Amino acid sequence: MAGALFSALKTILLLSVVILLFEKININNSLVKQETLDESIFYNPTKEISAFLYPKIEEWYERQVNKTDDDEKNDTNNE
Repeated sequence: MAGALFSALKTILLLSVVILLFEKININNSLVKQETLDESIFYNPTKEISAFLYPKIEEWYERQVNKTDDDEKNDTNNE
């Protein structure tokens, strides 16, 4: 069960990165019309999910980095 959840989150994250890159490339709707994007089944929901998840993943990553830094400082002080 946990593996399936992780796989789903990984897929959503990958799709969100692709969508963010696509948005940077599709300036002024030169590649895909806005109407097509609005009618898309997956584009808007994935974009919304990624807008929610991406900041959460960044916060988690920052906590992990800070925790690792604190652990290394504690190990250095204990020696």
